[in-house]
Parts: sequence; C-alpha cells; structure tokens
Amino acid sequence: MNNFPPFFSIVIPCARPDRLPQVLEALANQTIPLSVMEIIIATPHRPAGLNLRVDLPLLWSETGVLYPPGKMRNIGAAQARGAMLFFLDDDCIPPPEWIQKLRDTLEANPDVAVVGCRVVSSKSDFWSRCADFVLFSAAQQVFSSHRHLGCASLAVRPDVFRKVDGFDTSLLASEDWDFGLRLEDAGWLSYFDANVTVQHEHNRGHFMGIMRQAYRSGRLSGLTLQHKHHLKLGLSGRLAIRMTESWSYPLFGLPYALAATVLHAWEMRGADRCWLLFIPFLTMGRFLYQLGVWAHIRHINSKQAERI
Repeated sequence: MNNFPPFFSIVIPCARPDRLPQVLEALANQTIPLSVMEIIIATPHRPAGLNLRVDLPLLWSETGVLYPPGKMRNIGAAQARGAMLFFLDDDCIPPPEWIQKLRDTLEANPDVAVVGCRVVSSKSDFWSRCADFVLFSAAQQVFSSHRHLGCASLAVRPDVFRKVDGFDTSLLASEDWDFGLRLEDAGWLSYFDANVTVQHEHNRGHFMGIMRQAYRSGRLSGLTLQHKHHLKLGLSGRLAIRMTESWSYPLFGLPYALAATVLHAWEMRGADRCWLLFIPFLTMGRFLYQLGVWAHIRHINSKQAERI
C-alpha cells in the first residue's frame, strides 16, 4: 500500500475464517484496483493456515472475543481511513462491480447516507430460495427504493456513520433497522439498489433450519426497537408496544404476521417465477417470528415479576 489514505475501506466482521479466501478473492476481482482499497477484518483471532493472497491490502482487527455483528462492524470501522466505507459479511460474495456500482449510487444521491443491494442465496435449490424469501425478504426485491437495509452488504458515508455512532452494540438483532431509523432521525435517507446482487451462503438449506432461525430472530429482537423508536411508529408498532402482556400479544402478533406475509409476498412477486410456492413457508416463518417475540415478552415479564 502507498502512504496515502485509501479511497475505499471494506470492513468484514468475521466469525467464519474458513470462508475468507472466497470473500477476499471476490474483492481482489473488483473493477477498481487494490491500490485504492483497504480490507479490515474484525475477528476474535487472526486465523492461521489460510492460503490468502499476499497482494491484498489487509488490516486485522483482533477482538479476542466474538461480539455481536454490530459491535464487530464498529470495531473494524474505527480503523477505517477511506473516504467511503463498505460493510460485507464473511458469508457474502460480491460481484466484480460491487464497489463501483454502490459508490456510483452513493455519489449520485447526496441526500443518501447508506446504500444496500440484493442479497440472495448462492444456491438455487428450493430450500435455499425459500430461505431467501423467509429470512431475507427485504433483500429480494427487484426494484430500487428508499428503505431501511440489511447489513450484509452496505456502502456508507463514513462521516455520517460516525456522527450517529455506528451500530447500536446493545442490540443482538435488528441493528440494521435501528441504524436506518437513526439515520432518518439525523436527516439522511437509505437506498436499496436492486441493480446489484450479492451471493450469500445461508447455511440453512432445509425446512427446520429456516424455521428455527425465524423463531430465533423474533426471540432476539423482541419489541426492543419498537420501544426505542416509539415516537416514529405507525399504527401497528403502537399497537405492539401496548399489547405486551403475555396473554394479549398473540391477539396482535398473529394477525400482524398474516398481514406481513401478504405484504412481503406482493413485494417479492417479481423476484422469482415460483414465488407462489414459497408463500406457505413465508407464512409459517412470520408466525414463528412472532412466537419468538412473544417468548421474549414472556421472559421479560417473568423477570420483572421476580423483582417484585
């Protein structure tokens, strides 16, 4: 690397070092030269024995502990020197034009602080595509729009990222939604670029794996963000935080899951010609997510009862 700060900083929160060679090879094959990028890998320990290219501009940020993804991203971003900041999960393979296209979109939209893109399974079998629809529905759309984004693949203005203090490290899930809401509070927009597609290794290519993850996501998320951002909530969000008694939440959560299924199914109608086949599993996934939220509420209520 030269003595000048790189123009692009790519942060990879790494919990699976065995996948790094593929990710780094994809970054080495970008349409921009390696000389204008730095790749920051936030990981508990620098892995030994991996066959990595020696020409890669790598920086290692060793944490000693595997923190939740939001904190790992923040740790890596603290080292970044680039004029544009990118985040890429260690199970994602970007196309060669990934940096260039997200950069172009960010530069063309001065009111946008963060740009995301489509994230789809690297496999085309039925259950992998089903996981796309159930677990990554927000990243399947085939039209661009202003919306909150998933964190697997992002381009961010680093000054804005620092002004909003990055990702909320207290959150175990939904840190991406929270990030978008805080950007909105600061007067910035988020943008989903449907013209860029990143391949993702879901590692959930079967029915039970998908459903377990849907339940787990709801259990980890709870209604934390609804309470945190209650002033910005629509009607459904206000109803959710009012129905936090263990007996009452299903009266809201289950109808809401059905409504969310219909909405997401309609939004994704152009993402796959077989999209109708995924709707039963999308419905089950939404129900299990809400059951996970309900389990979180019951756990919180029982803890509060113990203190009384």
